[in-house]
Amino acid sequence: MMASPARSAPADQQVGNSSKSPDGQDANDPNNTEDKARLTAEEKKQNHINSEHKRRQNIRDGFDRLCEIVPGLEGQGRSEGLVLKQTIAYMREQIRERRMMIEQLEAAGETVDPKLIEPLAAFEKYEAEHKDSDTPELDFELKAPKKGKGKKKSNVKDQQTREDTGNDDESGQDEVKQEPPHHDVSMG
Repeated sequence: MMASPARSAPADQQVGNSSKSPDGQDANDPNNTEDKARLTAEEKKQNHINSEHKRRQNIRDGFDRLCEIVPGLEGQGRSEGLVLKQTIAYMREQIRERRMMIEQLEAAGETVDPKLIEPLAAFEKYEAEHKDSDTPELDFELKAPKKGKGKKKSNVKDQQTREDTGNDDESGQDEVKQEPPHHDVSMG
């Protein structure tokens, strides 16, 4: 009987030509996390700070867009609380106007698309659920935070917040401008 020829090991398992690491991972594989540079603590911190900057900028951009489309908010300094309060008042007014138009159309014998009526039902449900509360979330006072006694120690997070808000006061307290009272038109 003839001996079968000796088989050689596959190229990737031969000594000296190994492209795999001892744990079996391909060293040339771009998905190999072993050979990728790991982020240093400083790089992780900087990535976190950059992500937080983006998040805050997106929030500011959203409030800026609201100020552009909600009547009475254009071109004035604003606090987020005031913007939200006036936006809700504006939305309520728009829903009231829609309700009146739908009632006029139905009184005239017109058929109204159910898609136009659905938001009214959702809003009426919300109003009924919050009727007893008299919407306290909209009646908050905009007050400046109380200044603490003594100077608090400054840290990197406080410094970053001051840079983000443009406030150089190391107390960490931003001054809140008091807005003139706004007369909210409530649902009747």
